[in-house]
Amino acid sequence: MSRYWRVVPYLDDAAPGSDGHPLYVPRAYQGHGRWDNPDHYTITYLSETPEGAIGETFANRSTWTESMFDASGIAEGMRRALVEYETTTAVDLVNLDDPAVLSELGIRSVSQLLGRNRESTQQFALTEYLKGKTHGLRSVSYHLPHWFIVGMWADDDQNGPFRDLLEIVQIEELTLGIPVVVTAAEALRRHLP
Repeated sequence: MSRYWRVVPYLDDAAPGSDGHPLYVPRAYQGHGRWDNPDHYTITYLSETPEGAIGETFANRSTWTESMFDASGIAEGMRRALVEYETTTAVDLVNLDDPAVLSELGIRSVSQLLGRNRESTQQFALTEYLKGKTHGLRSVSYHLPHWFIVGMWADDDQNGPFRDLLEIVQIEELTLGIPVVVTAAEALRRHLP
């Protein structure tokens, strides 16, 4: 089985299928991500490293502060947490870091899929989803090439579309003092107070 990480708005007592639960992915908010196609599937973005999950979430902030971990705007008492997952089954992903896969797909360079051209990247993801052969896509991070991200898709399910695919291993509420946060900030050259 594989391990992945994701930063989520977290509430300790959140019920499955609701805001704050580690497996909850709000389909209603999807549509702006690189591989989003909410009319067809729900997608969750994960990282192969904890630093990558934190970096992907907060990379657009030049200075990192404690306030960025506060998610009380979603629900009172909610904070951002780093969740470690393990897959419950073998996961088949289209590996966009493999030159042979890119060649087979007719793509000359992964940069065609890393850009911020949502129309193109979302259409590519939809094409792969409709083939029905994989659980999602794997690619290098837009921010750092040694971080790998995964987009796993699933049909909608009110109790959490990923509950049969991902098992929660560990949940850690985020603070600036956690070493993995410091490591991610340093890798991205972000300022910490």
